Amino acid sequence: MGTEDTRQNSGTSFFEKFSYFHDYDPAGGFVHYNLTYATSDTVIIKVDTTVGPGSEPDASTGRFSVRLESKKHPNNWPMNGEIDILETANIQDPSSPDTSAIMALHTTEGCTMQSVQREMTGSAGQSDCHNATNYNTGCVVTTKDYSSIDGGNAAARAFNAAGGSGIVALEWREEGIRLWVFPREEGGLQRMIGSSMPDPSVWGRPIADFPSTKCDIGAHFRNQSIIVNIDLCGYMTEATWESSGCGPQSCVEFVANNPLAFQNAYWEFGEFRVYQAI
Repeated sequence: MGTEDTRQNSGTSFFEKFSYFHDYDPAGGFVHYNLTYATSDTVIIKVDTTVGPGSEPDASTGRFSVRLESKKHPNNWPMNGEIDILETANIQDPSSPDTSAIMALHTTEGCTMQSVQREMTGSAGQSDCHNATNYNTGCVVTTKDYSSIDGGNAAARAFNAAGGSGIVALEWREEGIRLWVFPREEGGLQRMIGSSMPDPSVWGRPIADFPSTKCDIGAHFRNQSIIVNIDLCGYMTEATWESSGCGPQSCVEFVANNPLAFQNAYWEFGEFRVYQAI
């Protein structure tokens, strides 16, 4: 079985394949969307850093950020399932034992990773993928190695310090869902796609492995859209705000009054590629 490159999003045409999300944040965030720009070889989405307490209007109802949703498929959540490639919240200090990047699946009832054999470098967290379990935590894998193949830096601060450069590869098939990260400086692009098309059989152990042993992947995951989002506050952030050491202010107060704190709150992409088995 081979693969074919069915979609490639990059450069100034990148945003033509996405819709801007303008409604109230579904994750309860203190945010207004969107702020983006692109050049011929890079795409950036970021958080506003200009609006402060004395601005007119100010950020008292939320700070400007970004949420993009690909146009290919409508977002029918939770019936079509959700695959979180990277989630982090609050202070991401690589020296902290609590710092980790999160990969997770969110599904309707009947999908679990409980007591299944998994081949991965990440650490298994909650096993029940059902969105109604534990406030929609999902079945989780955490890792400190998000910016390298078999070891390295945690997300956010250390990821940026290492140049912020990497390739994320997600494999979605009937047998399961797996995720790898390759650093560019170690020939990651060549390792990922080889001469022309990707071959996951030569990639080694993934960071996250969600096998179909106790989860019918085909039934729980359909017509996925690509969502790129920088949320501010909301359910996930506020649940860990105090334990993350974020200070005496509430999340809403901090976001509204500290625009310069978000100077490094952005994503910069080279391109997105989607391959399909043939």
